[in-house]
Amino acid sequence: MLSETLWDPRLALEQWAAVLVAALVGAVIDLRTRRVPNLLVVLTLVGGLVWAVSRKGWPGAVDGLAAAVLLAAPFVVLFVFGGGGAGDAKLMGALGFWLGVYNGTAALVGVALAGVVLAVGVAAYQKRLGSVLGTIWTTTNCLCTGVLLRRGRGEIAAALPRPSKTSTMPYGPAIFLGVSIAALGVHLWRQ
Repeated sequence: MLSETLWDPRLALEQWAAVLVAALVGAVIDLRTRRVPNLLVVLTLVGGLVWAVSRKGWPGAVDGLAAAVLLAAPFVVLFVFGGGGAGDAKLMGALGFWLGVYNGTAALVGVALAGVVLAVGVAAYQKRLGSVLGTIWTTTNCLCTGVLLRRGRGEIAAALPRPSKTSTMPYGPAIFLGVSIAALGVHLWRQ
């Protein structure tokens, strides 16, 4: 099955090590500069593509591409509608080339959970918990009810608070934490 192409326990250490290093570098730079550098994204993407092709051939590249789209898509939506960062979307897509669909799905869940926990923690620290919980609720409601498919960009953007009115945080640490949780979870699952 194509989606199982990069799902190989013998390759897990290489995959997760590369992803963890890229995510850690991205987190450190994002904390310092509030940006994820394009050079990191390009190196991670090209490295993942070369790795996937060298290990599993063109089916590996297709699996990596599918994972890149899967991991980047929610962050592209957040960038377009919610004021998220484009660098986060690009980094998640680049990580997808390393992980494939199965491991990428675990990483996406881990990153989403870590992002919510960190956002709530930062909001509580900044005494803006009510505003952030409202944003999380509105965004989740829009995504889960399919509002994105039925309404135009303007209606959704109007429902979400403006980024200048909300507390912002660099998302690189959430990506690193979520990928770390996913790597541990996948490792324990395979035991």
